[in-house]
Amino acid sequence: MLLYGDFPRGAAGELFQKEHPDRVYDVGIAEANLITTAAGLAGGGYLPFTHCHSIFAVGRAYNQIRQNVAFDRLNVKIILCNSGMLWPFMGGSHQMIEEIAALRVIPNIVLASPADPVSTKKATRAIAEHDGPAALRISSPAVPTVYRDDFPFALGKAVTLTDGSDATIISTGMMLSDALEATDMLAKEGIKVRLLDMHTLRPMDVEAIAAAADRPRGTASGEHRSQAARSYRIRSDSSGPSSLDGFRNRRREDTRVDCVLCTTPRARCYRA
Repeated sequence: MLLYGDFPRGAAGELFQKEHPDRVYDVGIAEANLITTAAGLAGGGYLPFTHCHSIFAVGRAYNQIRQNVAFDRLNVKIILCNSGMLWPFMGGSHQMIEEIAALRVIPNIVLASPADPVSTKKATRAIAEHDGPAALRISSPAVPTVYRDDFPFALGKAVTLTDGSDATIISTGMMLSDALEATDMLAKEGIKVRLLDMHTLRPMDVEAIAAAADRPRGTASGEHRSQAARSYRIRSDSSGPSSLDGFRNRRREDTRVDCVLCTTPRARCYRA
């Protein structure tokens, strides 16, 4: 079932509306009710997807996501559209840069952040097949297609697009095409970069981070979020098992993870 919050007809689940018009409900501008209704449907055995702007789903319905969905491990799929800070015309009031930091600390919830149309399709199917709460970040504007239809996708497993021994870039979401461009630019300067697409932010692929953390020129991340979100997540995930001790104990200036790719003129960057 699809529940959405006051979108123009056809803007949310257009194909689903054509095939299953009796399974689509507009709950209006009432995001807390949106999530609570989805929780009730999941408790009744249905598979609800909610579709809402990220700023309103997380900003207005955080308690409902936390209490009604995640704590009870209900099988609700939360689609967070227009995530991040690149929504071109709405400005800072609608640019949601906190959702990664906010959602990753809630127990039981899977958080996916696909990079292009192909990976978004695969991530949507993956969270549908996952038994439990899940959120999917999608962004605006449109981005280039990076992947072929046959590329392997698994929740919690990063994709290595390029391999290199000098440095690592860890990208998530719509920043991947920019990260590929940066990798090509660095290659022309003789710097070989490993590029990871971290399409799942919870659970994060800690093994991939650990394997990439020993590059002599450091590790950078390409993302559109607040500095407290994934950078801290990479650091905190890298301070647990003993296999990550080398990454944890290196000098802080060598292991910092900064938003180095946010150069788009389409929106102001609100990094902390």
